[in-house]
Amino acid sequence: MALTPRYEFWTNPVGPWVVRGSSGFFVPMNKAETPAQTSFVGGIAVGRYFTPHDVPFGDLVFYCESNFLVPLDGGASRFTVVSVGPGSRFHIANNYFFLADWDFPVTGNKPDCYTLQVALLKVF
Repeated sequence: MALTPRYEFWTNPVGPWVVRGSSGFFVPMNKAETPAQTSFVGGIAVGRYFTPHDVPFGDLVFYCESNFLVPLDGGASRFTVVSVGPGSRFHIANNYFFLADWDFPVTGNKPDCYTLQVALLKVF
């Protein structure tokens, strides 16, 4: 279990282009069971909308993202993880969205070749 408070922003700088960014902290709550470290985390993504909101697969956006995790408990240079990858998101109905992205680590100890994240999001 961990807390990850963070600040996020979304902006549409011009036309159908969208930029997302975030920064915050990963704070493990049960260090006795896992060797997780308190870390600074963040990321940035740039994408483009391809459909309007009120059609099937509305607000369809494809994006490229980069994320990072920097441990604060020492050993930051050895255990810093940076990943990059593509992703997509679209509106289903009633402010529910489907999200999928792939992260490929480019630094760190690379415990895996890639990570696939799939989510159902509800916007309030």
